[in-house]
Amino acid sequence: MLQNGSPIWLLWLFGIITVPTGFAIWHGLGAKFGLGESNGSVDERVAYVSLALLVAMLLATTTLSARF
Repeated sequence: MLQNGSPIWLLWLFGIITVPTGFAIWHGLGAKFGLGESNGSVDERVAYVSLALLVAMLLATTTLSARF
């Protein structure tokens, strides 16, 4: 999308608006992600696994990308 002229701020704004909204309405699973009744508490193990998966994905995309 950036290559086609979309400004980066617009992409970030879209993500900031749609991700929490999606968690809140996606079959009521928002509480499992720290929204709603859980008052922001998330299982520590789940948070660390999610972080590890994010780092692995970022490393994979940067090392396997043709640009770098």
